[in-house]
Amino acid sequence: MEDRLIYNYWREKLSVRSQNFRLGHEGQLFDMVNDPEQRVNVAAQFPSIYEQLKTAHTNWLNTVVIELPKEDTRSFPIGHPDYKNTQIPARDGQATGKIKRSNRWPNCSFFENWVDVTDNINWAVEVVESGDFEVIVYYTCPAEDVGGTFELRFGENALQGKITAAHNPPLKNVEKYRYPNAESFVKDFKPLSMGKIHLEKGKGILSLNALEIPGTTLMDFRLLMLKRV
Repeated sequence: MEDRLIYNYWREKLSVRSQNFRLGHEGQLFDMVNDPEQRVNVAAQFPSIYEQLKTAHTNWLNTVVIELPKEDTRSFPIGHPDYKNTQIPARDGQATGKIKRSNRWPNCSFFENWVDVTDNINWAVEVVESGDFEVIVYYTCPAEDVGGTFELRFGENALQGKITAAHNPPLKNVEKYRYPNAESFVKDFKPLSMGKIHLEKGKGILSLNALEIPGTTLMDFRLLMLKRV
């Protein structure tokens, strides 16, 4: 059976792995059976394997990487006719002004520090099929900040919501970590139905905007859920 090659490409660095050897992104060859810690470059001892993996490395760059876009311009799809629900998480949003992520790693993060009505959260989206959608916002808000109003807008259509109930749970399991967690801690977010909005098919910016912040902050934001109705 022909030896299968595995390619690892991350941040413009490519390595190639066979069953017994690995060509690192800097061109070193490692014997993964006898040197799993990859301390010794054995390219000189195995020239044919080295050339084979170098050729595979070059071919992959010229046939796969060359097709990758320099910038990812894909939109976030909304309202595919085969699916009733579309989740739009904080992970894929872009915040303006003073709004901050709970962690610099987007996965499982949420937005906090929404203290200015001029700040908002935006998503580049594509509505796949026109329709009406119920909008549910997942939020947290302390009692002293209840009463803030906000708006979801896409093109000419907008929907307003208001936070009428406090919900301010702590972050989960913080006390169980001896050292700071590299990724974002999570907490329970409360669903709030904003009502229904009509979205027309096409690309554009879906924006969540603050209208009034009577307290210190509007809310911590985790997720939008759009349900086709």
